[in-house]
Amino acid sequence: MIDGERIGTRAADGTLIFAPGLQVRPLAELSREACDVSTPPPPPPDFNADGWDMTCRVRLRNGLFGARIERLWIKADGQAVWRRERLFEITLKDSRGYDGALPASARSLLSASTVTTPPPSPVAESARMEPDMTLHTTPAAIVTAAPTLIKAAATRPALIVTGRETIGLRAGTGFAGHLFAADTPVAPPGGGYQIGADYAVIIGDDGVPRAGLITGIPDDPRVLGGFHFAPGGNAPARAGGDDITAINPCSCWDLNFRPACPDPRGMVFVESLEGPFWCDIYLTAADHLTHGTSAFGVTIADGDDPPQRPGGKTRFKKFNCTTARAVLAHHGKGLLSTNEFAAAAIGGTEQTACGQDPVITGLDAPRTNRSGVMQPFGSLSVWGHDGDPDTPRASLFGGSWIFGGSAGSRYANVACYWPDFSSGLIGARGRGDHLQLD
Repeated sequence: MIDGERIGTRAADGTLIFAPGLQVRPLAELSREACDVSTPPPPPPDFNADGWDMTCRVRLRNGLFGARIERLWIKADGQAVWRRERLFEITLKDSRGYDGALPASARSLLSASTVTTPPPSPVAESARMEPDMTLHTTPAAIVTAAPTLIKAAATRPALIVTGRETIGLRAGTGFAGHLFAADTPVAPPGGGYQIGADYAVIIGDDGVPRAGLITGIPDDPRVLGGFHFAPGGNAPARAGGDDITAINPCSCWDLNFRPACPDPRGMVFVESLEGPFWCDIYLTAADHLTHGTSAFGVTIADGDDPPQRPGGKTRFKKFNCTTARAVLAHHGKGLLSTNEFAAAAIGGTEQTACGQDPVITGLDAPRTNRSGVMQPFGSLSVWGHDGDPDTPRASLFGGSWIFGGSAGSRYANVACYWPDFSSGLIGARGRGDHLQLD
């Protein structure tokens, strides 16, 4: 509470629920040591250009840092995560936790701040699943805690794909006052699934799990999890996938098993030598502020079609490695490392390419990977980094559509000499950390 205004609540399972209007941004330079009002950690340089308020930085409580009330940084387990404008949840795994109150010193600094209601996030009318229930984000200024999710196993999502167009809840799942002792089908939307769309699963008052189309960040407290309906199937081996529409089993997420970034749409779970992570299914969108970074059937960001600046009023003049990092960081994501790219691309037909500029995101079945990543190589090369933990250097992966004889999951120009280069042959693909709550 600040001056009588609640900034968030803490659920019984330790999940923090923040009121709309709070903004959380990634802090790559955020110190792992505690800081106080006099020694705040510096934010990344691009914050000024993006309207970041540099004043009044304070340490709120273990792992929480703030700059006024409408600016908030969250640090969990040494990793910085972010949130802009709408609701997000994160667990700090600290028995002391966060009780919604601030120290007096912080309260005095923040006394002039207010909690504002953000504009409603985009919602598709087709998400209406019954006359009195529409899947949407919560626009209220004060948000109550989402129901606790119970699962039989923490190491896998609560959702299980049972067919190309069928999905269910795993036995032992509990949510919103309902416990499912056996595997339970999720009712599809009335009009069926749309190709390349994302869906959220909610539990209605009648206890029936239902899927609803989502076109914005799924922050409705009734959402248990979600998945992506892909234009084609995943690769079963090393020769690509197929062109038959299907629910991607690797795209299934829930509140306790999901990408750490706010928007889980268009992402798949990938295992790698560096540990599990989430990868964008599609190449980064030029209009990422409208569609998110990973969307089906949209213009690909590259040197010929540079992406929107985070402020939304103009576009970058080129799409070099620095631009790619800035675009993805705006969404709480980053570039793939060498090992991550190899894991995210394996399964497609090696040493092949699509043969023409793809222009838009979509299906390229011969090169679809095992996790269902689309156009992983042989369409555009993608910016990445060499994996150095201290000073990662720009790298190029995959090979573009003109490199048919060499494109593949192991194509890499590691620590390349031209990180400022911009070309219509180079795009990007986002990745996010894996968030798994016990």
